[in-house]
Amino acid sequence: MRELFDRQLAELKIRVVALGRLAVAQLDGALQAVEHRDVGLAHDVAAADGALDRAESEIDTIVLRLLALQQPEGADLRRLLAALRISTALERVGDHAKTVAKRVPAVRAGLPNPADPRLVAIGQMALRELADAMRAYETDDAELALDVCAHDVELDRLHKTYLEAMLEAMEDERSAIRPSVFMLYAARNFERIGDQATNIAERVHFAVRGTLPKEDRPRANDEPQ
Repeated sequence: MRELFDRQLAELKIRVVALGRLAVAQLDGALQAVEHRDVGLAHDVAAADGALDRAESEIDTIVLRLLALQQPEGADLRRLLAALRISTALERVGDHAKTVAKRVPAVRAGLPNPADPRLVAIGQMALRELADAMRAYETDDAELALDVCAHDVELDRLHKTYLEAMLEAMEDERSAIRPSVFMLYAARNFERIGDQATNIAERVHFAVRGTLPKEDRPRANDEPQ
């Protein structure tokens, strides 16, 4: 019986890792679509979201069935709950990527060429966080999970700085408001993907060590004491 459950847990992990790779590809595609003003790629990203949704739903079904049949405790329970929470976070990553990609065709003509390096940097940082969070999950690396949580503070600060700079620029260049609003919108979605990567990393840490990372980590919007 234990051997069967171990095999089921291993198969579940394979599914979650595969879902993570799909989410990483979605984010990378959305970022590339923005960076290169690629309408075709933007359409591909939007169309691929359904596959991610279906995979997440299948994982949820498997986890709920195992919870009901096996009634796990301790580390087994933590791993099942982590898989459930991580799959939900990955589905939200896909939603954010699709949301950005769907708007590229409408604003393509007004987007800067080459792309704003600050926006690209935000997207790349979110992509790196997500990839690292999933690698931490795949390898049960609690230390890497902590690194992801720490790096999210940098992403928050980068996003805040970009927001302030873009709002100031929009006051001076009102003719470029529509593409500027899109870039702010894209940056916000990339920042939220970073939040989802942090959620994944926290679940990894909990699954491996039985504790969540400290809740008192600094935030970009924290005021100095």
